Amino acid sequence: MQFSGDGKTVYYSRFAREGPRVFRHALGTDPAGDAVLFGDQLGPEKIVSISVSDDGAWMLISVSHGSAGHQVDLYVKDLERNGPITTIVDDLPARFEGLRKGHVVRELD
Repeated sequence: MQFSGDGKTVYYSRFAREGPRVFRHALGTDPAGDAVLFGDQLGPEKIVSISVSDDGAWMLISVSHGSAGHQVDLYVKDLERNGPITTIVDDLPARFEGLRKGHVVRELD
């Protein structure tokens, strides 16, 4: 679970029967109306995690292929401009850790 920069929105991932999904929840509203932002194309073998940059401007979505995580796909969303989710890395056998001071960190094997 990650908060937006203004603290009015929460982003979270949840595992559904179909697979993991990323949601947006506006604080003070009914969670039943939470919007699915990402994951419709993912099956149950994938694991999703999210992180929001310290300034709240960007969300990084990491998709692990299985629990060993020898392949991780990365996607980014510009939260300030409500931009589309953009692929950074897809179909590359490598592991990534997340955001550190606004940069994506790759873990070397």
